[in-house]
Amino acid sequence: MGHSLVQRLELEGARVTWVKQMVRGISAIRTPRHPVDAVVCDIALPDGTGEDILAAVAGSITPPPFLFITGQGEIGQAVRLLKAGATDYLTKPFELSTLLERLTSVFSSAMQRNDFPESVGISTLAHRLEGQIVQAAAADGPVLVKGER
Repeated sequence: MGHSLVQRLELEGARVTWVKQMVRGISAIRTPRHPVDAVVCDIALPDGTGEDILAAVAGSITPPPFLFITGQGEIGQAVRLLKAGATDYLTKPFELSTLLERLTSVFSSAMQRNDFPESVGISTLAHRLEGQIVQAAAADGPVLVKGER
């Protein structure tokens, strides 16, 4: 199923990083090569659970939105995950269109809340940059970012 999800998400224009183990998932979210806009995570993994990933990541950073999928859906598990910070929960089997609708919903709700980290740094320059980011996010137009990496 993972391969099919990757193919479909890439056809939709997403940049996808697919990992199959809990340990690699934690590291891919904590230190990503590209920004992580959302995580689609199965509950059952070979070396742990998706719930373990959410707990590990939430202990050190503000996690991106998590959409959990599982073949053994339980109401108690869904409630526990949502209370822990998961954004959505989907039981298998599901239509790919349903997953895409849920991801679209995740993105639109994050955009409405202006999900930015509380602070991007401690220096005066970082705080000034943070103010500019908030202004740019509120504007309705293109933004050009220049400077060193």
